[in-house]
Amino acid sequence: MASAKEHLKLIYAQSGIKDEEDWDYLTKYSVISTFGGKYKMNYDPAITKGMNNASNQEDIKLWSVWNKIKCRILVIHGMKSQVLTKSTIKKMKETKIFDLYEIKYAGHAPSLMNPEEINYVKSWLEKKS
Repeated sequence: MASAKEHLKLIYAQSGIKDEEDWDYLTKYSVISTFGGKYKMNYDPAITKGMNNASNQEDIKLWSVWNKIKCRILVIHGMKSQVLTKSTIKKMKETKIFDLYEIKYAGHAPSLMNPEEINYVKSWLEKKS
């Protein structure tokens, strides 16, 4: 299982995970053993297939969807994200008021595993509008 953990550390390097016990937790629930004593990811690996295609790398226009949102919004921004950029957030602020929580060491999909991150989201959810 140690090699599986090292593999996860490579593929999720931008997650912002720092603590070994968080890596252990992620490994426990992300990797399963197969018959024959090998390990595999506990999700369909084809999920990322379309993302590797160069023709899919163009900007996806979601502004019409963004403009239809009518509820409170919390944007969780991994500051190392190459998908949700500062310029995109600036453009988002032109049309909506929202709360922004920035996570310095995370990429596009912050892990939200440490108590500070969990407590921020929990507090935000408990707030009344």
